Amino acid sequence: MSKFDNEYKKLFDDYFNRQEKSYIEVFGYGPTMPYDENIDSEFYTSKPNDDNEAEWKPIKISNVNWDKIENSLGIVLNDEIKAFYGTYKFLELSGKIDNYEYNILNFGVDCELEDDIINRYYKNGFQELQLFYIGYIESETKLFYSNVNKKMYKHDEDLDVDIEEFEYSLSEILKKISGF
Repeated sequence: MSKFDNEYKKLFDDYFNRQEKSYIEVFGYGPTMPYDENIDSEFYTSKPNDDNEAEWKPIKISNVNWDKIENSLGIVLNDEIKAFYGTYKFLELSGKIDNYEYNILNFGVDCELEDDIINRYYKNGFQELQLFYIGYIESETKLFYSNVNKKMYKHDEDLDVDIEEFEYSLSEILKKISGF
C-alpha cells in the first residue's frame, strides 16, 4: 500500500460527499444518471424514474490486476496512477474549477477495468510520454496524466497546438472540483 492509496481514497470520498450534498440540496435526492442495463447494477441505488434516471453510488475497487496492465503496456505504473485507477469506479465525476467545467472520465464501468486502462493509454497517441487520458475541460481540452513525471498535461486538438503542462496536479483537480 502506497501513500497515495489513502490520499486518493480521501480525495474521492470528499468529492462524492460534496456531490451528494449538492444534489440533495438542489434536487432532494442523490446523484442520478440515465439508467443503462449494460452497466453493473451494483452502481444503482434506486430504480429508474419516469425520465429513466436512477440514483447511483461509486463502487470501491477491491482488486486490480496491475501485472496484466503493466505487461500489456510494457511499462511500470507509478503508485499515484495506481491509486487513482484502483480506488473507485464511478458513473460521473464532474464539476467546476475557476468557472470551467471539468469532467473526469469514468473507467471500468462497461468493460473490464484493466482493459479500459490499457485502452486509454493506447487511444491517446502520446505513448512516448506515458500519458493516460484522464478527462477534459469544457469538452474541448483533453487532460492527461504522465506516468513518467506525475504531472498533468492538456491538449486542445481543435487549436492544433502542442501538448502543454497543466497548472493543476491530478490530486489538486480532485480537491478543487465542485460537487456538480
